[in-house]
Amino acid sequence: MIPWRDVAAKTVAGGFGFVEAPSFDRDGVLFFSEVRAGTVHRLRVGGAKAAGGRPSDVQPSRAQAEVFHRVASGWCNGTAFHRDGRLFLCDVGGGCIWTLTPDGAAALFVDRCTDDGQPLRGPNDLVFDRSGTLYFTDPRGSSLEEPVGAVYRAWPDGRVERLDSGLAFPNGLALTPDETALIVAETRTQRLHRYAIAKDGSVGPRELFCQLPVDGTGPDGMALAEDGRLFVTHVGTGCLDAVSPDGQVLGRIPAGGARLSNCAFHEKALYCTVTQTGEGNTGEIRRLELGVNGHSLFSHR
Repeated sequence: MIPWRDVAAKTVAGGFGFVEAPSFDRDGVLFFSEVRAGTVHRLRVGGAKAAGGRPSDVQPSRAQAEVFHRVASGWCNGTAFHRDGRLFLCDVGGGCIWTLTPDGAAALFVDRCTDDGQPLRGPNDLVFDRSGTLYFTDPRGSSLEEPVGAVYRAWPDGRVERLDSGLAFPNGLALTPDETALIVAETRTQRLHRYAIAKDGSVGPRELFCQLPVDGTGPDGMALAEDGRLFVTHVGTGCLDAVSPDGQVLGRIPAGGARLSNCAFHEKALYCTVTQTGEGNTGEIRRLELGVNGHSLFSHR
C-alpha cells in the first residue's frame, strides 16, 4: 500500500475558474461551486452511475460538468446535501443560504440570525449533524484587523442561533464522529477551534484544537475520515494538513495549486478543489486515492 503522504493527486476535470465546496449526492455525482461565477456544477466522476446504471468514465475536461444552478449575486460557496436530496448552498453575495431540489428549484432557507435579527454577512461553509441541524460559518469582511466573522447553527425549522463571533475569517468546519464537538477553521490565525456540544445540545466556548503550521494564507475547507482524522486544505501551500482526532498535525499531502480550497470523500478517495491562481480557467478537481473511507455524512445515512 502506498503511504498516504505519498499519494499523487490526479486531475479529474479542469478548465474552471476559482472552484470550491465539493459535495457528493447519493449516486456519487459531485457538485461544486465556481465561486466568482456564482455557479454550481455537477460532475459524474469515476464510479458515479451514468444513464442505464453503468459507471461513467473519468475525463479531464470542463465539458463533462453541467451547470446545475446560478445565484443572482454572482458569488456562491459552500454546499452540503440533506438526507432528503436537497442541496444547501451558501450565497456569499446574497448573504443567505438556499435550498436546491434535485431539479434545481431554489428556496430561501435563512438570511439572518433569529436571536437579534442581524442579517448574515456572507455564509461560507456548512455541515449537517445527524438530526438535520445545520452548522455554518459566516466570515465575509472579517480579518485579523476586523475579526467580525461568526459561527451559526440553523435548526430544521429555520431558526438561527449565533454560536460564536469575533473570529478572523471562520471558514471550513466539521463535526467529530460522535458529534460531541464542532471543529472550525479560522483562516487568518491558521488555527482550528473546537466547540464542545453537550447531550442537551448546548454548545461550549471556543477552545484551541490545533495550531496549524503558519505558512500560506491559512486553512480553508476540511473533510473527516472514518478513523477520525481531519484533512484540512491549507491555502497557499498546495497541501492538505492531516490532523489526528486529538488535534496533532500528522503531516502534509501535496495536492498542488495556490488555492487548494476544499475537499470531500468518495469511495476511499479524497476529491479536492484546486485553483492555480485567482484569475483565468485554472480551476481543477483532483483526486487523492487515500485508501480510507470518509465519515458517513447526514446525506448518506
